[in-house]
Amino acid sequence: PVAAVVFVWLASGGVQAVFDLLEVQTGVSRPWWKKRVIAIGACLGLSAGTALMGVISAGLDGIVSFLRGAIPRAGFGSEQSFVDAFVRAGMTLVTGVALVAGVFYIGVPGPARNGMPILPGALVAVLLQWLLGRGYVFYLAQVGTGSAYQASLSIIAVTLMALYLFALALLIGAEVNASVAKAKKASQPSSRIPPNAR
Repeated sequence: PVAAVVFVWLASGGVQAVFDLLEVQTGVSRPWWKKRVIAIGACLGLSAGTALMGVISAGLDGIVSFLRGAIPRAGFGSEQSFVDAFVRAGMTLVTGVALVAGVFYIGVPGPARNGMPILPGALVAVLLQWLLGRGYVFYLAQVGTGSAYQASLSIIAVTLMALYLFALALLIGAEVNASVAKAKKASQPSSRIPPNAR
């Protein structure tokens, strides 16, 4: 139990750093303790969401097995089919976007949340995470000989790099949301200068 508490406390520090960025972008801040409590809740929620993705994947195997027997000509062959891969990718995308959108939603303080879009940045962040992850896997396959990346200490460097790329995608997604909010605000009629005021 102590290890779990320490893990959640340390992980919530990273989530709180994302919240700090979102507060800087919006210009609205919350007390430190309130951000930490929300960050701890977000860590627990993200852990539950990750477990949900595993359950969905395992449950999807059962659904696909049922469909293979019930509808043999609908693209569900005995091997993994295009439909199977498409459904898995779609469910993963929806779940990932929902988790990142949740982090963006609770990370932006309430007063600034009204004009801040959430979905564009969440979608960009998830797609960037996927692209950066694929690029990193390609890099490791080309550069690594296998022995260096299988050693105990090298796993730390690989994990830290993956976390860095994940955080980079989140930051870019948050910036996309801020840019969309600024463009939306600039295009509203009340923010334009009337022609006779020039």
